[in-house]
Amino acid sequence: MIRSQNEVLGSCVVVESGIPEPTDLTIVSRKVRGHPDTLADQLAERLSREHSTAPDLHIL
Repeated sequence: MIRSQNEVLGSCVVVESGIPEPTDLTIVSRKVRGHPDTLADQLAERLSREHSTAPDLHIL
């Protein structure tokens, strides 16, 4: 992988390009029930389903 590092507006930005080499290490992030991201995802999914199946509503 080719790695370049630059400073942009006081922040360090690292860009890696190319094909990653296979490794034996896999990092997985799992969010369980009660995690704020999980709650937000579930709420968004439910609101989307309700909105898509609700009759047209006119809100003033």
